[in-house]
Amino acid sequence: MAKKLRKFLILLDNESLLYFPGSFLTGRVLVDLDEDTAVTGLYFHIVGEGVVRLSDRGSGSSHNDKENYIDFRMKLLGESNGRAGGSERTVESDRMIILSPGVHSFPFKLGLPLGLPSTFLGKHGWVQYYCKTALKEPSGLTHKNQQVFIVMNPIDLNLEPALLMLPFHVKNG
Repeated sequence: MAKKLRKFLILLDNESLLYFPGSFLTGRVLVDLDEDTAVTGLYFHIVGEGVVRLSDRGSGSSHNDKENYIDFRMKLLGESNGRAGGSERTVESDRMIILSPGVHSFPFKLGLPLGLPSTFLGKHGWVQYYCKTALKEPSGLTHKNQQVFIVMNPIDLNLEPALLMLPFHVKNG
């Protein structure tokens, strides 16, 4: 059986993959097909999460915690009302959409919340951000892909009065 799906990518408009809280995460999901392909939906999910894992070797206890900063889901194709646009056609009886051969582009745009913590990877945890997408076929086959992106939240230490009150010591030699 020939391969129908040539490419299935998440392309972010900002090629550096660096974003700031309050900016827009924009891009598109690209689907490149060799032949007519029936799908039931194209799903998109943006995730931002922080995880902390601490363990006390002496007592053998461990503490894990997780916090979600972004959990945004959208359906890029396969509206619940059964309508499709462009070069797609809907088969109402099966609730499928037939995508024609060629390249299909599905844009997305999300405003990132203010106050997001910066991307971080450390010994005891991390903060990470990523998009993932899933293209579902009526046969049950699901194609998946994901793309990480970096969030940097600059901090102006001059605006942190508590830090300015700490004593500053210079060590010699």
